[in-house]
Amino acid sequence: GIRIAVRKFGELPPVHKGQKIRATVRGKVLNGSGYFTELSFNSLLDSIGGEGLNYAISVLMVGSEASIYVPSKYAFGSTGTTNVPPNSTVVYEVVLNSIT
Repeated sequence: GIRIAVRKFGELPPVHKGQKIRATVRGKVLNGSGYFTELSFNSLLDSIGGEGLNYAISVLMVGSEASIYVPSKYAFGSTGTTNVPPNSTVVYEVVLNSIT
């Protein structure tokens, strides 16, 4: 399943559907060398792509920093993407700054 390694625990309750969050996310393939995405966003939790990433962010307390390990089943599956090979475990470095 999805694994979450929290480096810093937040102090506010987790976000829920319908709330806007401000966060930064960097994603890489587990055994890869570089990041396939690096972004900052201010958007609804519901609009965050990827089932695994969306779920993991929804259980993090606001203010948390964590590494999220998402198996291919919940990431990009057997199709992969241009930058992520098929059946790859993805690691996201997430800083969940605030609810806006």
